[in-house]
Amino acid sequence: MLDSLGAAHYALIAMSFAVLLLWFVGRVKKKQFGNELLEKQTEHEQELAKLKAENERNLSATRQEMQLLLDQEKTNAEQYRKEVSDNLQQQTPALGERLLIEQFLQFFEEPGFDNFTIYHHLEYAEEQQTKQVDFLIVSPKGLFVIESKMWKGITYIFNSSTPNIFSTVTDPIYASFGVRGSDKIRVFNAKTSGDVRGQIILNSYENPIAQARQYSHYLWRKLEVPAVYNLIVFRAASGYELQYNNSPVSDEGEPIGKYTTIITDKNDNIKRFFLKIRPQPLDINKVNEVICGNESNFNYRFKIDKNNYQQAPFCHLNIGNKP
Repeated sequence: MLDSLGAAHYALIAMSFAVLLLWFVGRVKKKQFGNELLEKQTEHEQELAKLKAENERNLSATRQEMQLLLDQEKTNAEQYRKEVSDNLQQQTPALGERLLIEQFLQFFEEPGFDNFTIYHHLEYAEEQQTKQVDFLIVSPKGLFVIESKMWKGITYIFNSSTPNIFSTVTDPIYASFGVRGSDKIRVFNAKTSGDVRGQIILNSYENPIAQARQYSHYLWRKLEVPAVYNLIVFRAASGYELQYNNSPVSDEGEPIGKYTTIITDKNDNIKRFFLKIRPQPLDINKVNEVICGNESNFNYRFKIDKNNYQQAPFCHLNIGNKP
């Protein structure tokens, strides 16, 4: 009997120990599994972090590339707009020049003007600088350099022998005002201020007479012609006045020396100026061939002659360096 109870007691103890051992082993395995799971979770989170960082880098690189492309497109668009704007400005004459062109187009309806050729913005290179003549007229009456000015207010022109109204100004800024190079003609332009009533503003424009004479001297040598005449045309807008040696310039114009005349563009003054000029000994075909030749030093925006003056819109004809 006692032996049976002892055996049962020991069996119970063994069973308890086994249960305890199983519990302990379970706890150990559970902890080990938990650690493995935690490690797996950590590895997974680290992998996710790496993928996220790589994704961010890729997104950042993509955004940078997109921004570079957008910036390049913006630059290209701005450059294109500038090129279009520059081309339009190059193709479209200034207002004063357009008004002169309108008068020139009417010339060809008059007898005696059929052999006129008018070059607009004639360019040539001299001493590594580009010079630009507003208009050059090649005609049986001679060669004419025309400078067009559209100034406001009053333009005063004085020769060297006439005291000018600015000679008593003490400010040294006006000591050589209106003078260019060794030219003897002084040109001043003055207008009233729009901000201060009664205030006079002097505009330091380049001397158009000196410009025209400089261009004419080059053309005279290059084209080998007897003479090149200068015509300075001032736009006679409302309120504008042109004076030479303190006297208003008449509609007939005012000769300044042998080869230069100043005139306003009102009342058909320019046409009447050309009508009273006698023909000159000039080979106009040879002159036009020199200007239009592929190897010449001349470029021009366009030209007007009897063959194209009726075509419209005229400002788009013969655009470019050569026809």
